[in-house]
Amino acid sequence: MLNEAPTHTNAELAALNTSSATQGRCTRGVEANLGVCSDTNFYGGFGQTGTAHGVFVATYESYRPGEHVEVHVHLPGGFEFSAHGHVQFLATPQNDSAGTPGVGIHFDDLAPEHAALVERFARKRPTRFYSEAA
Repeated sequence: MLNEAPTHTNAELAALNTSSATQGRCTRGVEANLGVCSDTNFYGGFGQTGTAHGVFVATYESYRPGEHVEVHVHLPGGFEFSAHGHVQFLATPQNDSAGTPGVGIHFDDLAPEHAALVERFARKRPTRFYSEAA
């Protein structure tokens, strides 16, 4: 049985941010709502069809490369999970071929059951391409 993470309210995310900061690691909560046609999607690199390094979150919020975050992923069908990650890349309308502003969050730790959810989603919707050389 998959562990489903609860949906977090803004107050809960603020509490997460505060408690993480007091532990010496500033962590922001980020919501990633993935759908069939959403700009938010998992991403991978060369030769990694169906495999995701992380999740691209379409947003106008400001992030710093390397910033630690707690990402709460919401998938169709009511599946959800949370994972620790860090900001790997920033996308602006000027540097993103799709013209979508956002942030690429690399998964630092992903439980096997959550990785299985990501792979299942990626089989139905191809991951977004990301190259460190870009």
